[in-house]
Amino acid sequence: MTIRSGSAEWHGNVESGSGTVTVGDGVFEGAYSYDFRFGEGKGTNPEQLIAAGHASCFTMALSNVLSTAGHPPQSLRTNARVQLRNVDGAPTLARIDLETEGRVSGVDERQFQAYADEAKRVCPVSRALAGIPEIVLTAKARRWSVMDVDIAVLGGGPGGRGGDPRRAARRPGRLHRPGARAWRDMPAHRLHPDQSLGVDGAGAETGRRNVQQAWRQARRLAP
Repeated sequence: MTIRSGSAEWHGNVESGSGTVTVGDGVFEGAYSYDFRFGEGKGTNPEQLIAAGHASCFTMALSNVLSTAGHPPQSLRTNARVQLRNVDGAPTLARIDLETEGRVSGVDERQFQAYADEAKRVCPVSRALAGIPEIVLTAKARRWSVMDVDIAVLGGGPGGRGGDPRRAARRPGRLHRPGARAWRDMPAHRLHPDQSLGVDGAGAETGRRNVQQAWRQARRLAP
């Protein structure tokens, strides 16, 4: 069994007072107030903390679902928006929007949505928040772009750590053609590896292999 903690302090009445919320043993601490919650004040509030907790729990659940299915993700990112509404005179958590995006080898948009739906079903925080009338999930599979091919040339490769294209011109045997990055918005499957990016020097063969690998990856994911 795992037990996690959080705490809050409050001073004054609800409208003019203020407080401090602490996560765990001080890993996060922030001020909160009536204006932060119901107005435009700059600070945190319970709904933001719920959104962050839901997004992080769901993203871990999605990673686990994908990995169990044989598709460990290269990257996942989830945004959560929690709506607080006045319902029958009482502030009520009325809706959560979860928007998740991922880059996953061999998984298309339809499959990614199905895996995301399963992650929502098993996510502990999603289940804890089941009393909220609406929890709307949108999932988008990110396709490989020419920028991803650029990064592969820099040594990252599909699913690797990647590199910084801006340093390419200073690295022999890596991406160096000035116009290459301008093609980043072109669908990667339309870019043939033999005519796409220029590499030379001692790392030429490695660079070409990286381009070939990234291009084949893009071809698999292209519609």
